[in-house]
Amino acid sequence: MEKQQLEGCVHCRICEMVCTLHHTGAFGYEGSGIHIEENDNGYAAIRLTEGDCACDFCVTEEEPLCLRYCPKMKGRDALKAFLFG
Repeated sequence: MEKQQLEGCVHCRICEMVCTLHHTGAFGYEGSGIHIEENDNGYAAIRLTEGDCACDFCVTEEEPLCLRYCPKMKGRDALKAFLFG
C-alpha cells in the first residue's frame, strides 16, 4: 500500500468509482484499487499494491481510468504524479 497527499483533490471519489468498474464491472467503492481519505491537510490517495483489487494502472485502457475521469486538472496532475512518480 502506498499513500500520498493529493493537492487539488476535491474528494468527488470518481476515481474510486471508475476503478471499481475496471475491477468488478460495476460502479461503487468496494473493489477499488485506490481510496481517497480526508486528513488534516486535505485529501490523500491510498493505492493498493496487493490483492484482487490492486492498482494495475488499467493496463487494458489507453490511460488509467482514475486519471481520465478526474474532473480537476490540479487533482489529476497530483494523482498522475502519485501513480507514476
